[in-house]
Amino acid sequence: MFPTHFPKVAGNTWRFENMSQVVQLLQVFDDSWSHECESLCSVLRSVKSEESSWQDHSYAAEPLVQGLPEPGTIRSHVAHLEHCARHYTAILRERPIAHESLTPPPGTGDLPELIERLER
Repeated sequence: MFPTHFPKVAGNTWRFENMSQVVQLLQVFDDSWSHECESLCSVLRSVKSEESSWQDHSYAAEPLVQGLPEPGTIRSHVAHLEHCARHYTAILRERPIAHESLTPPPGTGDLPELIERLER
């Protein structure tokens, strides 16, 4: 049985002994999300709906992908992160895998909804 948290030693150093590599990876991931500078909520807190859907003209010619927001918008970047997180989480949980299956897109929700899906 592996610990569910990092035991700290002097000076914010983590002890990784007796922890599987997957548990170590997940603990470092969870720890990084606890820092304000790594949190999407902290940097996107004041972004309004209109801003999150704004698309620079350089992305206007990009094809729309069903189930994803318009390319180049803040919403599309958050949706991409959510999509990747679900995909790679499935790979970590189901490994070893013989075939990498497709992960359905997250949808075209508003920014708070996409952030909530990402942080699940």
